[in-house]
Amino acid sequence: SWLENLKADLGGTSLYDPLKKILGSDMKTGCSRQVWVLNDGGVSNPDGCINLVKKEVGSTRVFSVGIGSGASHKLVSGLAEGGNGKSVFVEVGDHQLSQTLMPLLELALQFALVNPKLTFNDNNIKLASDKLAVSFGNKTN
Repeated sequence: SWLENLKADLGGTSLYDPLKKILGSDMKTGCSRQVWVLNDGGVSNPDGCINLVKKEVGSTRVFSVGIGSGASHKLVSGLAEGGNGKSVFVEVGDHQLSQTLMPLLELALQFALVNPKLTFNDNNIKLASDKLAVSFGNKTN
């Protein structure tokens, strides 16, 4: 069968091209996008992936999960920080996995402010920064 013939090349994961495609795709106006990245080991070009997310994030939020001791802390944390999201790390066989992941899912479900505009007396006011601080409930990223 097809599954029996499937083989891993163990050459690392190429994440850059899929991220580029996702971040470059059109979104419905007024909506935000949530991207989830799961990492359990080596990824080719982690700096390129992090820089791509920082440059192209727009109204997307990137949430990342590092799984096991082989997860790249630099990549998992960098994608979340650059992508207006959060990250967590879990161990294989963690019996309290839901307690670790549920808070991250709850953050992803929170309302996202997309392309805010401030108007006063029919005049648009220029915001001091094009990039707003990301806030989740009582916590700021």
